[in-house]
Amino acid sequence: MSRISEIDKIVYLKMLSHYLKIYQDKYPDLAVQFIEEHFLERMPISDTTDLLKQIYALFGILNEDENCYLGFANMIGERYGWNSHILEIGGGFFPMFSKYVDEFQQENGSKGTITVYDPDLIVDRLGNIALHKECFTEEMSVESYDLVVGIMPCEATRMIIRKATKEHKEFFLAMCGCVHSSNLAIPSALISYGSYVDEIYALAKLQEKDGFEVTKESGWQYSFKYPIISSKRKK
Repeated sequence: MSRISEIDKIVYLKMLSHYLKIYQDKYPDLAVQFIEEHFLERMPISDTTDLLKQIYALFGILNEDENCYLGFANMIGERYGWNSHILEIGGGFFPMFSKYVDEFQQENGSKGTITVYDPDLIVDRLGNIALHKECFTEEMSVESYDLVVGIMPCEATRMIIRKATKEHKEFFLAMCGCVHSSNLAIPSALISYGSYVDEIYALAKLQEKDGFEVTKESGWQYSFKYPIISSKRKK
């Protein structure tokens, strides 16, 4: 975030007060406490929690190079097109990525759709987004979607790749900064993040045998410090 003037700070605090009047009861108490204590706290935006970053994006506080949700939505449009039927798994409390995708789809008059699943969703209606306040599980199908997306989906990371691979769908995964070990005999704390990323990338690369190209890249252009792993069907 660029330096915020005292006048702008007053405006944003009023916005937060109004926002919490609407949504406070939808958040866990600890989340509300965290928001109130750390809102506009000076820290590198890349280290800001998803909880706050979603609100910053909604309020228009972030510069474009700090807004990973907007950046990822733009990447989706460029790579997959707006006519895609997109599923986001784990959209967070306020699904800013899906909100941007929905806005771009409407602006471009596309026939695409955006659906988001997360048990922590605080919104009941948001544009044309199909909202599902529940976990997306391994038993559910992704057959009706063209693209499966996870923005820091934590425990759902492997499931997203497995589902996309099994049902021959493209995927876009912006990894979280945690280690979610698949080996229950080894505590996650004993596994390096680099090793974990290598494991996830190797799992994703298995889709290449079915005619997909799988890539790993950086998201630093949007102040996102974790890897992005995605697949695209070869033409």
